[in-house]
Amino acid sequence: MSSIPSLTEENVLGLISDNCPDLIALLDANGFFLYSNTAHLVRLGRSTESLIGTTVFDLVHPEDAAAFENTIVNSARRRTVFNVSARWLKENGKSARFDSLGKWISADVGRSQYLLLCSREALRSEAAEKSAAASKELRADAAQLLARTEGERNQIARSIHDDLGQKLTAMSLELSLWKGELNAGQSKSVSAIREKISVLVDLINGLIGCTRKITASLRPRVLDEFGLIAALEWHLEKVQKETRMVCSFTNDGAELEVDSFVAAQIFRIAEEVVKLRAEAGCKSLHVRLITQDDAVALVFEDSGKERRLTPEVAARVRLLGGELESNNEERSIVIALPTKVAGASLE
Repeated sequence: MSSIPSLTEENVLGLISDNCPDLIALLDANGFFLYSNTAHLVRLGRSTESLIGTTVFDLVHPEDAAAFENTIVNSARRRTVFNVSARWLKENGKSARFDSLGKWISADVGRSQYLLLCSREALRSEAAEKSAAASKELRADAAQLLARTEGERNQIARSIHDDLGQKLTAMSLELSLWKGELNAGQSKSVSAIREKISVLVDLINGLIGCTRKITASLRPRVLDEFGLIAALEWHLEKVQKETRMVCSFTNDGAELEVDSFVAAQIFRIAEEVVKLRAEAGCKSLHVRLITQDDAVALVFEDSGKERRLTPEVAARVRLLGGELESNNEERSIVIALPTKVAGASLE
């Protein structure tokens, strides 16, 4: 029968240190490891041998390293106890946040200074993890829509410059030539005047058409004047003329009560989905609008196959608190949205 070793102050302290779940380390004045307990292997995957010749700053995430080092340096000057939070790098390349408590201690009658550091992993609750993930997803969605909005603005700016700008320049040139001829006393026949007027009328009609096109791309008037259902019907008729995809629309007849912001978002989503289905080569498309007490659903049924939606559509639906389902077997896309949405406009 083996004898049980007697407990001494030295081995008791060793047992406590090695079995402590927190990281306990003794560092020299430059941050090099002089001692580390087994928790470093358990928590970080780093053995005592691997830490020899390594500084604690090598274990801290680069984004947190500067603040971590400044805290330690400042506390060394004041010889104070300090707290610091930072992400530590594991052997597998992942990181985990640790809250550290440090104290500078003297040895050799004060000639040397060492740092005793105790670090505990900052455990995050499941709810906090989900909240952080949701916040990250929302930020990504917002960035996606901002990029899309910026692209649309650039396209509108090009349309104004290329179409409106050129037509206005041509009109200005025609009027300047005509004015110059009149100032020079050059007589013009009635037919010549009619020809000039005809040119100007064509330019003006072109300007009107271009203005209407740009305005409709920003926000169709029918949406504000006649409501969402009329706007959806108008858009499908326009798409059918432009693409020859047979389009139809039905609604359940229920009273639709949505504010202008939500109506605009539903229209934008429908506009994008219809465009995608046309680009997918669909021969026919039927859109249904289903209204409930606090939600509205858009159902897109078509003759196509793959139903891929852009990240912008998915991002807009998520930011509005809606749900999206694409079903290739039933050849449908269903988008459900709340009728009331809190938050800033995404138009």
